[in-house]
Amino acid sequence: MGLQKTKELKTGVSGNYWNINEVVLSGDGKGYALLALYLDKATRDDTDKTFISANTKIDFVLTKPELKDKDILKGVYDKIKEDGFFNDAVDVIEE
Repeated sequence: MGLQKTKELKTGVSGNYWNINEVVLSGDGKGYALLALYLDKATRDDTDKTFISANTKIDFVLTKPELKDKDILKGVYDKIKEDGFFNDAVDVIEE
């Protein structure tokens, strides 16, 4: 899973596929995710390619029901989409 949202970097390079690299979550539901930006999903899927920007940090809090959900990663992506920049991002579901 990932998110599609275009961002142009200061270097002038644009990417549109965001993927979680790391999630840190405490027992009380507080956590953060580190996201990497890729040119696109195809570039992310090509294991020889690397991201163009890394470690965009998004803080979040999961509720008790969200912590019990079997698909906690989807819950983290949903929380990321509540962030101002990502609120109109599109879910990209892995096939």
